[in-house]
Amino acid sequence: SRLAGYPVRVPQVDVHTIGAGGGSIARVVLGALKVGPESAGADPGPACYRRGGTLCTSTDAAVTLGYIDPNYFVGGEMTLDVEAARRAVRTHVGKPLDMDEAQAAWAVAQVQVANMAAGTREVSVVRGHDPREFALLPFGGAGSLYAGLIAEDLRMRRIFVPRNPSVLSAFGMLLTDVKYTRAATRLMDPARAKGADVTKLFADLEAPLVSQLKAEGFAGKDVRVERACDMRYRGQAFEIRVPVPNGKLTDKSLAALAQAFHAAHHAAYGQSAPKEAVEIVNLRVTGTGVIKKAKIEPLPRTKAPAKPKAKGTRKAYFGQGWRACPVYERDALAPGHRLAGPAIVEEAGATIVVFPRHTLSVDKFGNLHIAVPPVAAARD
Repeated sequence: SRLAGYPVRVPQVDVHTIGAGGGSIARVVLGALKVGPESAGADPGPACYRRGGTLCTSTDAAVTLGYIDPNYFVGGEMTLDVEAARRAVRTHVGKPLDMDEAQAAWAVAQVQVANMAAGTREVSVVRGHDPREFALLPFGGAGSLYAGLIAEDLRMRRIFVPRNPSVLSAFGMLLTDVKYTRAATRLMDPARAKGADVTKLFADLEAPLVSQLKAEGFAGKDVRVERACDMRYRGQAFEIRVPVPNGKLTDKSLAALAQAFHAAHHAAYGQSAPKEAVEIVNLRVTGTGVIKKAKIEPLPRTKAPAKPKAKGTRKAYFGQGWRACPVYERDALAPGHRLAGPAIVEEAGATIVVFPRHTLSVDKFGNLHIAVPPVAAARD
């Protein structure tokens, strides 16, 4: 795996990093607009934070575009300086590129969207998955600002915005199972290896994992063990992880493992070589302590109006000009409500932009579903 472009040769959580946060600095280098990975951080932060920052950041661009309410940032706990944001956009992007403020801010947004779409392709297309077959799930305070544009770039048709997206990672961490992994390097040919020998190697890896989990209070059905092998074609410099069934392994099951590797290689890279020799590089065991999950309940039924009521309107820029956008409080949206873009939905920790031609609906849990029509999804 790789982290920020650097190879990491130890197991880690599969996270692909993109330098495209709210503090990402926008600047013109040799006539080209770049956004990130350099960041203004939280202090001094974006120019609009009133903490002494003067550089143009992606947050300043979003404020200039009208997407973020300067009086409702972090639920109103912080008031943003709109003029400082515009000045930063104008000085660092507009003047060097001979653009007005709106065009310059839109250009910053487009570059940031391109960066995030490229990062999404790294974890989908490069790994053999078509993003059009999935829904885009934005999270964090700013993830849903440009989710619509990212979906268009990737030709995706669905966007899923969960409840409380700004704390989704923290919520997920609280519900994440406890996992330990042990691995051993054993170069072997699955066609020649003995099932009994491989079974014993896996058992030796499993025993300390199970003991560790039991010491932490997990027992019985709350302890799960998963096996895998890192495999490759002989001579390759990289491996593919292939699941291995639990229990006693036989010579026949090892032969099936080679076939599973060929299928996994084809899924990842679009081709395989069934006649080539295959080798096992690492044996890997993951022990999981299952955490009791919180039950997510549907929203209580209320006599909500058939149509949601906007709390106000403001102008926002979408590339072709300024549009008057209705602004909705997310807590006022009830299951069954639908909105047509352009529109803006606000909550204390996040802002959701519904771009033109997109439509938003609310499910029974309060999650937001944004549909990207084929015309928008195919727009360049």
